[in-house]
Amino acid sequence: LIGVYEFLWSLSGPSFQFCQTVSRGLHSSLIDANRSRDMDSLERKESWRL
Repeated sequence: LIGVYEFLWSLSGPSFQFCQTVSRGLHSSLIDANRSRDMDSLERKESWRL
């Protein structure tokens, strides 16, 4: 994984930022898709952390 990150950092700034933006977008869409289904269990986990 470290080698992969070093390779990404060696790329140009805009390309790396674009990859980060795409990754965040996919992650956000996955969270939104699972939020309604897992909201109850997620709230239980959060209550245990507090």
